[in-house]
Amino acid sequence: ILFTVRNQDGTAPWSVVEDVTFTNNIVRHSAAGIMFIGRDNLHPSQQVKRVLVSNNLIEDIGGKQWGGNGRLIQITETQDVKFTHNTAFQTGNLITAHGEANRGFVFANNIALHNEYGVIGDGTGTGGPTISRYFPDGVFRNNVIAGGRSSLYPEGNFFPASIDEAKFADRDGGNYSLSDSSPYRNKATDGKNIGCDMAAIKAMLNQAQPLRVATSTR
Repeated sequence: ILFTVRNQDGTAPWSVVEDVTFTNNIVRHSAAGIMFIGRDNLHPSQQVKRVLVSNNLIEDIGGKQWGGNGRLIQITETQDVKFTHNTAFQTGNLITAHGEANRGFVFANNIALHNEYGVIGDGTGTGGPTISRYFPDGVFRNNVIAGGRSSLYPEGNFFPASIDEAKFADRDGGNYSLSDSSPYRNKATDGKNIGCDMAAIKAMLNQAQPLRVATSTR
């Protein structure tokens, strides 16, 4: 999935992507997750602004079968991007940042894997140094980041050793709702469960005729 400013014919001087909502989807079987490119690297453009990615299941990202870097998010120079209430299983970094800082970035209420570098940027270390440099006024809280180290990240996040400690209702069966025994029920910033709402996703997909599953093959 690519959120980027792009002139279709190279003639429009101020193309722009803004006020985008991506919600209630299943994205799977992809080499990488979501790339936010804040400005067109070939032509003059405005900035990517006000993008909401919420309540999505993102799984089977990266790995030998699909190749790629397996990153969940790659981002540069955006404004007011909000990534919240998503459940993700990726093989690469949680967030990779480069270029200019991102203003108003929110990463909250998500369940994902940390993997080797977690939140990392060009020329900065994992966690806090990258957040300070690339997300200076951002919000990073109430996330379940399996395998991460709490000492590297802002307070208010959760770092279980294994993703199974989230206690999904039926992971093998594809139900990533939190079970009644999950320690992350009602622990989101809005008082809801952390991660995606599988019932809402299924309800939305069931309205589609025929049933469609969003798949990225970048």
